[in-house]
Amino acid sequence: MQANISQLWWVFPDGHVPLLDADTLARQAVEPGTPAFAQIVREFGEGVLLPDGSLDRKKLGSIIFNNASKRRTLNAIVHPVMWRTILWAVVRCWLKGERYYVLDVPLLIESKLDKYVGLVVLDALSRLNTQTSIEQKVTYADVLMDNSGSLEDVDDKVDALVTYLDRLSGWYWRLYWLLPPLGLVVAVATVARRILRPNKFRRSL
Repeated sequence: MQANISQLWWVFPDGHVPLLDADTLARQAVEPGTPAFAQIVREFGEGVLLPDGSLDRKKLGSIIFNNASKRRTLNAIVHPVMWRTILWAVVRCWLKGERYYVLDVPLLIESKLDKYVGLVVLDALSRLNTQTSIEQKVTYADVLMDNSGSLEDVDDKVDALVTYLDRLSGWYWRLYWLLPPLGLVVAVATVARRILRPNKFRRSL
C-alpha cells in the first residue's frame, strides 16, 4: 500500500500503521560503509563527500543535473539497492504480522510503480487548482484525501482512512499471513489486475 501522506503522519495513532518512507530507506541504502556508497565514491570521486565522510547530496545532484550519462550511472547504482531495501522493509512488516503498511514514495506514479501496490492514496486535493500534474494524478488514486481543512479536519480524515483500511483488509489478511502461498497468489493477482485495468477513483475523504 502506498500513500503520499508523510506530512500527515503525526496524526496517525502511534504504532497503528507502519510507515515505510522511501526517501529515508534510500538514504540508508547509501550510508557510509555500504557497497552502494563505495561504488558512488569510485564513480564520482571523493569530491562528493562531506567533511564527516557522508555523501554531499547537493554536490552529487549538481553533477548529475545536466549530465544524463552521470545520472544514469548514479541511478544504476542507487535504484537496485534502494528497491531491495524497500522490499526487505516490506518483508519485515509481513514477518511481524502487520495488517497493512504505508509506503511513501514521492514519484510513485511517475516511476510507474503504482501498479505494484495495493492501494494508492493521494492527499493533495488542496493543490489541484495550482498543479496540473497533481490533477492528472487523481486518475491514478484509489483514495483521495482533502487536506485543505483545519488540523482537526485532517485528523478526522486520517481516522477515516485508517477505518477504511481496517475494513478493506477485513479478517482474511490473517489467512494470507498464516498461508504465505495463498498470500503470494493474491498479491500476484492484485498486481495483474492493476496492470491490466487502470486505477479508477473510488473514494474521497
